Amino acid sequence: MQSHEADQLRQAFASTLVGIATQIPDPATRQQLAAVALAIPHVEEVATAFVDFLKDDDLIYPFMGLGRFYKEQGLYKSAEPWYNRCLEITIARFGTEHLTVAISLNALAGLYFLQGHYGETESFYLRALELSKQLLENNHFIVVTILNSLGYTYYTQGRYRDAKSLYLQALELREHVPETEHFDSADILNNLGLLYGDQGQYQEAESLFNQAIELGIPLLGKEHPNIVKSLNNLATLYHKQGYFQKARPLYLETFNLNQRLLGDEHPAMIISLNNLANFCCDQGNYIEAESLLLKAFKISQVMLGDNHPDMATILISLGEVYYRQERYSESEPYLLRAAEIDRKCLGNQHLHIADGLNSLANLYRAQQRYPKAESLYREALELRRQLLGENHPGVATILNNLGGLFYEQGFLAEAEPFFVQALDLYNRIGANTHLNRLVCLNNLGMVYLSQDSYTEAEPLLTESLENADRRLGSTHPDTVAFRNNLNTFRDRMAQKSAQPRAGDRPNPNTDE
Repeated sequence: MQSHEADQLRQAFASTLVGIATQIPDPATRQQLAAVALAIPHVEEVATAFVDFLKDDDLIYPFMGLGRFYKEQGLYKSAEPWYNRCLEITIARFGTEHLTVAISLNALAGLYFLQGHYGETESFYLRALELSKQLLENNHFIVVTILNSLGYTYYTQGRYRDAKSLYLQALELREHVPETEHFDSADILNNLGLLYGDQGQYQEAESLFNQAIELGIPLLGKEHPNIVKSLNNLATLYHKQGYFQKARPLYLETFNLNQRLLGDEHPAMIISLNNLANFCCDQGNYIEAESLLLKAFKISQVMLGDNHPDMATILISLGEVYYRQERYSESEPYLLRAAEIDRKCLGNQHLHIADGLNSLANLYRAQQRYPKAESLYREALELRRQLLGENHPGVATILNNLGGLFYEQGFLAEAEPFFVQALDLYNRIGANTHLNRLVCLNNLGMVYLSQDSYTEAEPLLTESLENADRRLGSTHPDTVAFRNNLNTFRDRMAQKSAQPRAGDRPNPNTDE
């Protein structure tokens, strides 16, 4: 009798802790985590010593709750044993063909993704998806969730076609899910927006981000990590297009929200700091940009280690800040290390590789190491064409940079076609607001000026300066360079008979 009563008490204790474990959301704010922190040792006790007293329906919750508790703090190594134990326990009790096994596989896949282990991520998501489809209707929200997560994995790997297919499939299936379970539709829309933004489809991306925000706020509230993520993505989209006045308040809002909701030492702060730093860098605020990136670097080292794709992102940004300040010896090691990490984590066929190649080529070009720079530009161009197609702003960026490379060496005939191709591409795809188009306009204007083609040069130099002055401000480095170039044009016009000296040919700007 006493033994039976003791078992009932153990079951009641376990049940109470299960209730607490289920209260840990994903994603979670630090306030939500603090609310359950005192109970975590007891949840661990249940998951360690009271497993036999857990009901079948409650079995996964202590393990999933503990995994979430540590994962949401960025403590991935502490979370992994609990997710692994969850998988082991569910297989032991239910066998391999059970929904809780699929849920455990999905949780482990998400954790591996956060650690940058994309091979394991894909494998576990595929196993979870196959099992979920066997056990559930295709339009069950768990199936939809896994499709979205697997799509985001493919997006991160640069597999845009595969990612888009899964996102659209998830959205189509979502239409058949009961309205009360539409809590992650906003996340699918956000992810699809990221994909379109990377492909240069800016209007479509903006619409999807706004839909995600409008759908998500009534369901989750504005101060939810997923909403903050969409707002930050919208800021990045505006930044990419040169809408600085729209981007700045969103960057500041999302940075402050992340800081308050998640704390300073959280992986989400890495990207938030990086994005804000890139914005500061593009405005010429290099000291502030460097400070933000060094903070991100320290967080990444502690939370993610030295071989994570997010670390490579920070290193490229740091290399870019030092390059723009002509601190070339400091820039190169960061860019080389970033390339090493990206190739290890992402393989050779990824957009991040092309971005790193372009940044390293910019550096070598500034150091007048022209053969090396040209080789890297051409490699980056080929990779972007493969991954993005011909009609993308990123392709125009490399074309402009190649033009600048030849211009600086005095090869005007070789430079002009690259600038013309780049400008034609910007115009053809409707990227008229893209900041790099202004750089390209100015560069082509300077080629015409160097060729004494004053009629062709003047409108290009004037348009680029007027737009830069309006959008970047009069003191921005690009605006200053454009103004100097227009003044050079006016000086030449005043002395048409004078031959241009080699030193009068200013260096064209470089695109990122």
